[in-house]
Order: sequence, then C-alpha cells, then structure tokens
Amino acid sequence: MDVKVVVLNNSILGWIKWYEAAMWDGRFTEVDTETIDYAAVARGLNCKGISIRDPRTLREELKTALELEGPVVIDITTAKRKHVSLRMIQRLWPHIRESAEQKKRK
Repeated sequence: MDVKVVVLNNSILGWIKWYEAAMWDGRFTEVDTETIDYAAVARGLNCKGISIRDPRTLREELKTALELEGPVVIDITTAKRKHVSLRMIQRLWPHIRESAEQKKRK
C-alpha cells in the first residue's frame, strides 16, 4: 500500500486543545506533549519513517520522502503554536499532489 502520512508536529494535541479551549473555557488537560518522534514510531511498526527538522531542507526532504515506495510517515517539526493552521497544510499540498502525479506517470 502506497500511503503517505504527514504529521505537522508542534508537540501539542491540536484538535483536543482546540476543543478544550472552545468547550471548557481554556481549561486544558495534558494537551502539551514532549516531543514525540512519529517517524521512530512508524519504523517500530515496520513502516518507513522520515523526520524533517530543518525548514531550509523541507522541500527537498519532503519530495524525497513522497517518492519512497510503500507506507511512509513524514514527521515535520513545526513551531509550537496553539494549533496548526490550514495555511500550513495548503503550502504542503502542491508538493504532495506533484508527487502523486509523478507516480501515476510511472
């Protein structure tokens, strides 16, 4: 199965923190985490796991990771924020789409 999972890792359980902010007046319960290496977790489950930590190499490393065969978890460290914005995801989308199109042509 040729599945790619991109984790925008800001060390916060974002959806849960958003929900708690909205529903519980900002009273948070264990939503800020230590750094979790999702790439290492993937490798432990016999998948490929790639960690991207340096924003200067993001495009090249993401392109390389998306070209790998089989299931891949791509763990991208982001700045610690309250949430990951839709704009961040939209910036990655062209690279993901381009990789998918290249694979179709092979």
